[in-house]
Amino acid sequence: MKEKSKMPFSSLDGNGSKNTQFEAEKKIVYLYLIENTATNFMVNVATGVKRENICRHKAQLQKEGLLWHSERANCLITGRKVWYLTTNINHPNRII
Repeated sequence: MKEKSKMPFSSLDGNGSKNTQFEAEKKIVYLYLIENTATNFMVNVATGVKRENICRHKAQLQKEGLLWHSERANCLITGRKVWYLTTNINHPNRII
């Protein structure tokens, strides 16, 4: 019997279903934001995950206590003032 993953995601060993793809995208966003502080748009450009899905993943990760805002500043891509995101629990500017 396989041991359950300690990651905050369901198993990615599925049959390629829509839910499996969604969970894989969520993991990509989560892991990207551990190493990088970024806006939704920046995550989209870096990972290829659609912005609509990033918004869904953001909401789920916040609900699970795994994603935080870090600062409000101008986006490097759009120039608009937006929240930067992080999943790094040790980030110095993390806003709970």
